[in-house]
Amino acid sequence: MDTGESVGVGDVAAQAEQAMADIAMLLDECGSRLEGIVKTTVCLTEFRYREPVHRTMGRRPEGVPYVSAGLVVSALTRPE
Repeated sequence: MDTGESVGVGDVAAQAEQAMADIAMLLDECGSRLEGIVKTTVCLTEFRYREPVHRTMGRRPEGVPYVSAGLVVSALTRPE
């Protein structure tokens, strides 16, 4: 998304989907693909968001096992 607007306010799965789409776009621009990811680090503001975010991220890239680390932080730059 190139507008700078927040996506999926209040919907962590929608935010994760947008993040994965943005990552895919950036990798494509660099000549790579999501299948090249070997590790991700996810920062969440609440542990309860873990399951919907990781379920969404697990759909992309399909069939590629990668390592994922999760951190629960007190705040993010854009709180929404």
